[in-house]
Amino acid sequence: MVKQRFEKYVSKELSKYSENIWYQKNMVMPLAHKQSVGDFIILTKHFNLILECKECKNLDGKGVFNVDRLTQLNDLKLFQSKLYRNVSVVAILFWGGNFKKSNLYFIPVHKYLEKMEHWNKKSFNAGDMQIVFGLWKVNEFSDFINGYIKND
Repeated sequence: MVKQRFEKYVSKELSKYSENIWYQKNMVMPLAHKQSVGDFIILTKHFNLILECKECKNLDGKGVFNVDRLTQLNDLKLFQSKLYRNVSVVAILFWGGNFKKSNLYFIPVHKYLEKMEHWNKKSFNAGDMQIVFGLWKVNEFSDFINGYIKND
C-alpha cells in the first residue's frame, strides 16, 4: 500500500541492525479507541526510541506537511520526559518518486517543539522544511540509526 511506503522502508532498514537493536512496529488498532504513541519502538543498549513516521508526496515540488497531522505530539513529549535515555523522533519524508530523490528528516521531538514555537504557519513545504529542520536531514536511514548504536 502506498500510504505505508515509508514505514515499510524503515522496517526493512531496521532489520539490517537486528544484532544491535530490538524493535517493534506498532500496529494501529482503530477499535481500541487509542492511537499508538509512535510507529516504531526501538531499543538500543543506551537509548529507548519512539519513531513516528510521516510521509508527504513531493513529486511536483509542491509537497506540504501539515502540522496538524502530528497528533501524537503530546505522547511523544511525555515518553521523552520519563527517562534520560528516552528519545522521541519525528521522521518526515518528502517523497520524490524514489528514496534517492526524496528528502528525509529525523527530528528529535524536543527540537521539533523548539522550532515550532517560532513557526507561525500551519504547514511546511519542502523549502520550509530545509530551512527550519535542515540540520536533521539525512541521506539514508543508516545516517540516523548509527548515531544511536555507535556506542554499543
